[in-house]
Amino acid sequence: MSDHSRGEFIFQLIKRSAKVTQPGDLGCPGGILHPLLDPLLRHLISCRLIPILQGNALKYTLLRDRTTSRAITLFLTNAVREAWEETGLKPWNILFLGPLPSYSLLLFNRTIFPLVGFVKREWHFYPNSEVENIIEIPLRTFFDDRNYGRYRIQPSNDIGAGRKDSREFPCLIIHDNKGKEEILWGATFFIIMNFLNIVLDFAMPDVHEKRVITRILGPEYLTGHHK
Repeated sequence: MSDHSRGEFIFQLIKRSAKVTQPGDLGCPGGILHPLLDPLLRHLISCRLIPILQGNALKYTLLRDRTTSRAITLFLTNAVREAWEETGLKPWNILFLGPLPSYSLLLFNRTIFPLVGFVKREWHFYPNSEVENIIEIPLRTFFDDRNYGRYRIQPSNDIGAGRKDSREFPCLIIHDNKGKEEILWGATFFIIMNFLNIVLDFAMPDVHEKRVITRILGPEYLTGHHK
């Protein structure tokens, strides 16, 4: 999250490039833990050589048992490293606010451990090959019922995902400054909804009668376009 330039809180998300799985989806920077690099870099955050852990987030982490505290700092290290690699967001420009409940994916055998950070200053976006763009969503967007819809997912015949029937998910429909439509759905949508519920006691509006957007998922959604 950030509140610079326009004087309002915004969510800064990545749009996944065609070279990775889930191309076109909006998400948060992140990735699988590196078994050597992340435990090594964790000490820079744990010892506060990189001032990400401060204030209440530091107190919360220190008050946990040793295993939980270590897990928080390890996943925080992973998230910060991935954000730097994918977008160019430097670690010393982040203030850790706290962890969120984990979220398990439907199509992938993975569990996400979300963490919330505040970006302190404006920064220049330097994407790597995994990122197509940065999508900024003002906090106020989530409080306008007109921005919500239903996202109907239909697997193609060759996706090999086990089920061929369509499924519908709640989504947020976003328009960028060029009028292009982006869809926030799935894990990232529910993680942000969970954050808003915890922090602001916000409940998602009923999307039963909302606009339906249909998308057919091909095999590249599970594998990326690269071979």
